[in-house]
Amino acid sequence: MSWLPFNSVINSHDIINKFKNSENNIKQPIISEDELHELDDAINDALYTNSYIQITYYYNNKIYNIKSKILKIDYTNKKIILINKKALYYRQIIKIEIIN
Repeated sequence: MSWLPFNSVINSHDIINKFKNSENNIKQPIISEDELHELDDAINDALYTNSYIQITYYYNNKIYNIKSKILKIDYTNKKIILINKKALYYRQIIKIEIIN
């Protein structure tokens, strides 16, 4: 019984933390059909020239960057496998830049 007044403080703290975390979430950018074709061309070029690429991708409400080479393309599942064994679905990719 002695802890009942503090229960509301603890619950408020949880609610405030959830709100702060939700403010940091980013909505996935919408990619146009033209941009999808450009991404597909860049993916194929990078694979066949064995070039390093800088990929900007969306995952779990955040945007990340990674530098790597493409190991293979899984056309059936629409994803790429990088040399570090990381797999990215096409729908996650926002931008690809070939690094010379």
